Amino acid sequence: MLSLRSKRVLFPLLFILFPILVLVGFRSYATSKDLKIIEDPATSIDSFYSAARHLRTYKGDAAFWLNIAGDPRYEPERRRFCARQFLVHFVKPGQPFQELLKMVGVPVSWISSEQIFETGDISGWMPVDRLMGGSMFVIRILPGGKDKYWIDLFIQFREVLDLDSVRKAFDGKKVTDSIAACLLTDCVAWDSIDLEDRFGKPPPGSQ
Repeated sequence: MLSLRSKRVLFPLLFILFPILVLVGFRSYATSKDLKIIEDPATSIDSFYSAARHLRTYKGDAAFWLNIAGDPRYEPERRRFCARQFLVHFVKPGQPFQELLKMVGVPVSWISSEQIFETGDISGWMPVDRLMGGSMFVIRILPGGKDKYWIDLFIQFREVLDLDSVRKAFDGKKVTDSIAACLLTDCVAWDSIDLEDRFGKPPPGSQ
């Protein structure tokens, strides 16, 4: 049996820990429910969009996100979001370009070399501060249509890379060792939820 002194210590501790444990359990249940919504191609786009907002900070497993991103059974919005989750949580500045390509598993169906552009061709505000003397590119993930959820990926290198080499790399073609060794200084996935949070709603023509 517990001594009186032990009870005096244990009971207040349980009183503090119990609501924390309940909250952790509820969050785990909610996350599991949202993941099932994302994984089930039969769920509505509005249910997906709600789950996507809840899961933005959830890292999860890289294979889960990549499998859905590359599966044409899912609608483009869902595939874009899963690509976003992988890119945000598993690709980090300082990684060599070759490591990014290997992690993505190029070539992949959700990145088309024809949808890779130098940012010098793009006007307006961008979510990445440009480095002097470097190079930056934007990749439109599964573009097209007037879907509710869309995403652009901005990648920046300290070195100068030409557009043709970057496109070849994402097509899975061999690139020089010097290009493969270039280091990412930024990798930012910018999507329609970011725009809604920043502006209240996506501005006209933002897709």
